[in-house]
Amino acid sequence: GKPGLGNRVGGQINNSTGSIVGGASSLDRNTISGNSVHGIALHDSSDTQVRANYVGATPDGSRSLPNGQFGLLAERVSNLVIGISNALSIYNGPTAIALRGLNGGEGGGGGIGGSLANCHVGLNAAGDTPLGGTVNGLLLEDCGGFNVGGGSGGAAGGGNRGRSGLQDRV
Repeated sequence: GKPGLGNRVGGQINNSTGSIVGGASSLDRNTISGNSVHGIALHDSSDTQVRANYVGATPDGSRSLPNGQFGLLAERVSNLVIGISNALSIYNGPTAIALRGLNGGEGGGGGIGGSLANCHVGLNAAGDTPLGGTVNGLLLEDCGGFNVGGGSGGAAGGGNRGRSGLQDRV
């Protein structure tokens, strides 16, 4: 394939409530890849849904096409829902997903929660081969009430699968 011809940041949301990135099914999926810095950047927002997206992968989910730094960066976002039960999401890149100061900012200070479900982190769509290039799968810093779960296995409606580990800095 050809190298990505992306932007600096694929999509950025600041100071927003109720935003949705991606669709409710695989037919509505976004491919957000090949950007020089971040795929998706969310800042100072609430009630945000990042649904069925392939971030840092090719449109068919078979190969790596990472963003430069973060696939998804969310800072100071409350009630963030990543993934949707009926459609797979892929996050790949140097740091696939970085969540900072969620649900109450520094120290995690309460908040109303958030979740990650039905996502492959650093793996292809089949979930059986590393895409390559992921150093940090999921990085949590100063987050409270965030649920990493959602069932079992990698089937639709199921849980998360990943190649790289979870880092939690509180």
